[in-house]
Amino acid sequence: MLVRLMSKSREIDRLDGLFRAVTDKSQSFLLTCSEAKAKAIANPREGTEHYRRLALEALCSSPNHMVDSVSCRDHFATARDALQAGTLDDAIDALRVLRNTFLQDILKPAVREYLLSETQRTDGIEKLYESQLKIDRLLEAAQFIRKLR
Repeated sequence: MLVRLMSKSREIDRLDGLFRAVTDKSQSFLLTCSEAKAKAIANPREGTEHYRRLALEALCSSPNHMVDSVSCRDHFATARDALQAGTLDDAIDALRVLRNTFLQDILKPAVREYLLSETQRTDGIEKLYESQLKIDRLLEAAQFIRKLR
């Protein structure tokens, strides 16, 4: 029982360090998403356009694991296409599906593998978490902007 508790504590410590690193690296992106929401409050049309550009840039600059993953490829393309077309509702639907698919098919298995391994390298898993965080924040901002319309 004690060994199991120590193991769980070690896993929690590793995840805590990982979350902190990703949050620190993502501060500028999180701030940019907040700025997009603030612009949408002041001017919904301008804010929506600002968000659309931000979302396209964020998705297109994301590491290839979203596009390389068979399970995410179509949802990624649908989200990108909806953003390019300016259809916020379709983008929200696609981002929601992309978020869930990415979480289930890519991030969860990678975290499980990371926790079971003895590696101290976190760059690969950090990139996955950064992508998940981007998707989450883009979805949150889009839902906020939709409520303003």
